[in-house]
This record gives sequence, structure tokens and C-alpha cells, in this order.
Amino acid sequence: MVVPNSNNRGGWSLIETLIVMAVTGILVTMGYSYLVSARPHADMERAELMVHSVLSDARNKALSEEIVTTVKFDVNNEELWIEWVDPATATTQSSPHTVLPDLISFEDSGIPYYDGQVSFTPRGSLVSGGSLAAGGTITLENTMGETFTFTANVATGKFPLLGGNTR
Repeated sequence: MVVPNSNNRGGWSLIETLIVMAVTGILVTMGYSYLVSARPHADMERAELMVHSVLSDARNKALSEEIVTTVKFDVNNEELWIEWVDPATATTQSSPHTVLPDLISFEDSGIPYYDGQVSFTPRGSLVSGGSLAAGGTITLENTMGETFTFTANVATGKFPLLGGNTR
């Protein structure tokens, strides 16, 4: 018959516990630094999709309702929205403002259209200052210096979402 030894207890020693805590601390530190560095990139991707969505919505509204729509850019507050004149009431209507993620801004010189806005004709093409737009770009920038540029196709009025950060 085997008599259990009362001095041999199971469990963790202090050294083993400290080693596990040290390894866990190293892994947490590495994971946190990765997340911190990935955030500006993720915010840029989100901003790209937001701006593209507003531009597409404005063009689609112009085509479907056969009215002129305008995307207005507030460079100082990093927001944009759609405006149009309701044909029935002749009043200016607007969509809710889309605010870009923190630390993302418009490049002020990147909006080449008339007075910080992009307008679409009822046929979906671009118009600037009362005449067809000559083309141009809209540029977004984050704090890490990453940029994304939307280049307009003047004939179709589309801003293709090509290249850049999006997948």
C-alpha cells in the first residue's frame, strides 16, 4: 500500500507563476502596439468608404430624381453632405452630415471644384461653376501621412474606388 507524501503538494511554484505573467505581459504589449499602429490605417479605409458612399449617393439621386445634386465639403470640420433643391417646393434640402473619423482630413487643395463642392447634373455628369467640370481629385489624409485620392471620371461623374487601402 502506498502512503501519500504530505510534503509533495500539486500546484504552481512562485517562479512558474512569474514566468507565465512575464510571457503574458510581453504578448499583451506586442498586441497593443500593433492595434495602436493599425488604427490610423483602419480609419483611412473607413473614411474612403464613407466619402465614396456620399459621392455615389449624390450621383444616384441626381440620376434617379433628374435633379442637380451637390456634395458640400466642410474642410475645417471634416464633414460632407448632399444638398439639392426639391422641385415641388423649390426649397433646399440636405442629407445628414457625414463626419469623417478622427485624425482624417480633406486636403484643402484637393477639391478642385467650385467653392468646395462637387455637383452632379441630372444625367450624372459633373458640373463646376455652371459648366462641365474639367476633372480633378479629392484627397484624404491621416496623421501618419497616408493619403487616398479620388479621381473623377468627368464624363460619367463617377469616383472609382481603385487602389488605395481598401480591399
